[in-house]
Amino acid sequence: MFRDSPRSRLVLAVLVVAAVALLVLDSRPGRDPVTSAGRVAGEYVFAPAATGVGWAAAPAVTFYDGMRAAPRAAERIADLEAENAQLQERLVAARNDDERADQLAELLYLSGLGGYEILPAQAVTRVTARGFARTVTLDAGASPASAPT
Repeated sequence: MFRDSPRSRLVLAVLVVAAVALLVLDSRPGRDPVTSAGRVAGEYVFAPAATGVGWAAAPAVTFYDGMRAAPRAAERIADLEAENAQLQERLVAARNDDERADQLAELLYLSGLGGYEILPAQAVTRVTARGFARTVTLDAGASPASAPT
C-alpha cells in the first residue's frame, strides 16, 4: 500500500492534470495528431486484451442474460402455448366447417337432381331406444314450409 506523503499527492495531482488535459485535447473536433497517436497505440495494446476478456467472459455473460430473461421467457412460453391452443381450436373448427359445407353442397346437388325441397334443421337429440336402431329429434323451426304434409 502507498503511504500518504507529499510525493504521492504530487504524482496523483500530475496524473489528474494529464488526464484532464488529454480529455480536453481529445474532445476538440477534427483530427488531432496529439491524441490520434495515443489512441492508435492504445488500440494496438488494448484491443487484443479486450477481445480475449470478451471471449473468456462470454459464457458468464450469456448465463447472466439467460437468468435475467428467464421470467419473461416463461411468460412468453405460456402466452405462445395459449395462442397455439386457440389456433388449433380454430383449425379444427375450420375443418369441421369445410366438411359440413362439402356435405351441404352434396345434399343441395342431390336435391336439385331429385326435385326435393331442402329445409334447414338442427339435430336436437339422438336416442337409442328398444326396437329402433336410432331415434333422432330434429328442430326445423316454426316456418309454414316446415309443417308436415
